Amino acid sequence: ITYAEAMEKYGCDRPDLRFGLPMKTITEVVADTPFQVFRQPIEAGGIVKAIKASKKEMGDKRMSKGAIEKLTALAQSNGLGGLAYIIVNENDLQSPIIKFLGEDIGAKIIEIMDAKVGDIVFFSAADYKTANKALDAVRQELGAMLNLIPKNVLQPAWVIDFPQFEEKEEGGWTFSHNPFSMPKPEYIEQHMNGENPGEILAQQYDLILNGYEIGGGSVRAHRGDILEATFKIMGYNHEEMLASVGNVYKAFQYGAPPHGGIAWGLDRLLMILEKKDSIRDVMAYPKTGSGEDYLFNAPNVLSTKKVSEANVQLIEEVK
Repeated sequence: ITYAEAMEKYGCDRPDLRFGLPMKTITEVVADTPFQVFRQPIEAGGIVKAIKASKKEMGDKRMSKGAIEKLTALAQSNGLGGLAYIIVNENDLQSPIIKFLGEDIGAKIIEIMDAKVGDIVFFSAADYKTANKALDAVRQELGAMLNLIPKNVLQPAWVIDFPQFEEKEEGGWTFSHNPFSMPKPEYIEQHMNGENPGEILAQQYDLILNGYEIGGGSVRAHRGDILEATFKIMGYNHEEMLASVGNVYKAFQYGAPPHGGIAWGLDRLLMILEKKDSIRDVMAYPKTGSGEDYLFNAPNVLSTKKVSEANVQLIEEVK
């Protein structure tokens, strides 16, 4: 699955593929609506996305008011002002937003979402990151709420074609995963010329499992000019680039073979296999958030004996 497909259909780059509930971006469909909840984010460069829960997925029942309120609170905790929805009835569309949205636009939405009688469609309208984050949270909660997530199923997938760069809030560009990845071959010339950085795809890949990332890596840039082009796109001049990654750049001048790799999240994989909620439950020596290890009472001052055995000298800092 490509990064673009994962973000479009699931709102995140590590989707749980054990169940459906895909999303769709409907920004163009609602672009002309007078409904300010949609219109304001669109005018600010944001998006509108929708997700459908079918009558069958809801057990041939209507979703309760309490369930809708729970999903709304979840969406709000993830940055949305609220969670608009439309319920498809036999003869009409039921929703507090229909009178503001317009019946014609409402009908187009139902057609695009292929919603049938008894289905409910939820909406997320915000900037790109917030809209996806909120609807991703709603999707996961719907999966659990409607018992759509099968037990004892492992659904791995490779996520590929990550963007090389992402735009910063204050303007300009930064790397999406890391600055050392090699662009895909068809984008190298564009990369070297610094043209349309947002379109450049990298040779990066993640392995996901049941909504978690259990591995990630890339084919690395092995040429100095490609590395320098990356930092130039991010706003570095030659001297600034050397100050940041000069050791790597200089090493490349001696020649380096194409190379790549992956880092495995074995703790996270074991957590999934053991059906635990935290990787701390499968780590031999888990540490606290501040890096403390209670089992060994570390970090701590070394004893005189340990210092002597290590053949080092401690110099106390003068305060």
